[in-house]
Amino acid sequence: MRNQDGTLEYTGFDSRIQAEAQELDGFVVRDDFMPYIQEYIRKNTVFWPLIQNKEPAEADLVREVQEDQDPVTGYFGKNDMNSLTETGTSYTPLDLTDPGQSVKAGGGLIEISHYSRSLHNQQGRPYGDQLSRKTAKLISSSTKSLERGLFKGDVSTNPLEFNGLDKQIPSANILDADITTNPPDIINKKLRSIVRYAINDDERLRNITHIFTSGLGVELIEDELYDKLTYRNLNEIRPNFSVPAINSQNGQIPIIPSPYLNDVKGATNADPDYIEYYLINLDHVFWRGVYPFGGARTFDPQIFEVSSYTDAGMTYLVEKRLCLFYGTLFLGNQGFSFFKLRVKAPPQTIDSI
Repeated sequence: MRNQDGTLEYTGFDSRIQAEAQELDGFVVRDDFMPYIQEYIRKNTVFWPLIQNKEPAEADLVREVQEDQDPVTGYFGKNDMNSLTETGTSYTPLDLTDPGQSVKAGGGLIEISHYSRSLHNQQGRPYGDQLSRKTAKLISSSTKSLERGLFKGDVSTNPLEFNGLDKQIPSANILDADITTNPPDIINKKLRSIVRYAINDDERLRNITHIFTSGLGVELIEDELYDKLTYRNLNEIRPNFSVPAINSQNGQIPIIPSPYLNDVKGATNADPDYIEYYLINLDHVFWRGVYPFGGARTFDPQIFEVSSYTDAGMTYLVEKRLCLFYGTLFLGNQGFSFFKLRVKAPPQTIDSI
């Protein structure tokens, strides 16, 4: 909104914040929102801040050329090299079959009529700055959608989404455990076995750095390891947020609960429930993004404003706020360093308190 002297006036979350805005063909970048967006990211997400490999996408379809075969090497006589094995012309070191992941757009849009906001301001905002409240909810919802997509995004059910962790794990790396048997499987032991299997692959040199699960998944492990030395708190996942960890062949591995990982409830009260654990190599987790034109050079969601709208040749004023991000989750090495453990649990375990 312009004042009588021609200057721009915008209301942020806090009247003490002075917005620095730049007009770009009807869009205005709200630089003053970025600290608040960071606050919502800290509150609503765990996986997103842990991803350190956030890089610009080189194309709309992000793919990886994988080297899945090594030249023949070994030992040979140092004087004549007669026993040296030569790699033939049939050597094909590159795998070009990666289907890739497409960059997607996420966020949301809210609007309020120019007249409504004008009257609202003229009346002295009797109920507070409602546009700012709506913007806060828009940012909160967008960060939740981003975090939820990192786990459960599925192109097959919604082509506009990117594929999340669940859809990029190879089917051969989805394993099962059963705690309904007598004796039951030990979840902690199963997780440790997966870690051992992964790190003992001397060809792919895989690694497991973090385990994600639901709150119930953490509770089941705590019940198993209560008062045992294989469990202790691990700090600095993020400030003021401690999570449990298990000892493994790869050292301490944090087990991080996420509200975006929903346990699978049985179809009826007599059917078993399933609790899922995601074992990941954070070094192979990538976000390939695109910086929104006219915005900040960040892949975090950010706010744009549209101050006018044209419909059927008639121009009228309307205020819109757009929360926007571009990008896709991409697992390196075609996801071979990622595993999922599905734990079969007794019926109604999920609903137990």
